[in-house]
Amino acid sequence: MSGHCPLKNHVSNVSVSCRNLPSGFLILIINFDGKYYAINGRCTHMGGEFVKGKIEGKIITCPRHGAKFDVTTGKCISGPKIGILKLKTKDEVTYEVKIENESINVNF
Repeated sequence: MSGHCPLKNHVSNVSVSCRNLPSGFLILIINFDGKYYAINGRCTHMGGEFVKGKIEGKIITCPRHGAKFDVTTGKCISGPKIGILKLKTKDEVTYEVKIENESINVNF
């Protein structure tokens, strides 16, 4: 399965979710250092939407409990924090991104 978004709608370090994806399926696309990366758009901890999170460089922070992920690898670099508890969470799924003509194509 694959989806695409117009390239002209993307600006460095801005996240977007693609249209024409299966119901409820979100993918986060980030331009980091001139290369595009795509990861699952919801946190593996409790489903927080990354599009509402904070992006610093190649790190996305979940808006719900603060879990941090490297968008270039999907690796969880810091688990969620709830009160004094620091929990573990799974890494994010990453997707292959190809730039073709004026589109970003994501294979999922």
